[in-house]
Amino acid sequence: MIRKMIFCCLFLAGIAHADRVSLPDDMYDAFERAGFSEAEIDNTSIDNGEFVVLLDDEHLNQGRIVNVINVICDFTRSYPKSWKGAEFSSINLLDVSQEKEFIFRGGIKTCLFLPNDAKYSEIVRYSEVKRHY
Repeated sequence: MIRKMIFCCLFLAGIAHADRVSLPDDMYDAFERAGFSEAEIDNTSIDNGEFVVLLDDEHLNQGRIVNVINVICDFTRSYPKSWKGAEFSSINLLDVSQEKEFIFRGGIKTCLFLPNDAKYSEIVRYSEVKRHY
């Protein structure tokens, strides 16, 4: 638990100078319904046009990636006007240690074209994985 808190603090300190925008209130509700932890919800924001989600998971697995991308994209398709002033060009998922990052390119535009309940094979076409050391 302490390790997670330290990483959250480091993450927040790293983005302190970023152009940070709050998410629409209904997006927080969608995350809660999807089973996100309180820490994950608190550490989710739009920073410099990137939708950043710091996950509690030690590793980014396909099931979790699919769940997060689908929650964000389903919300985006249902409420596209909610993002006015909070537009994002990518969705960046980070594991708790921030060593691995999954980047879903295209942001809102790609979400609008992605099918409902997209599979990993559909999501990965617009994605890349980065390792931070």
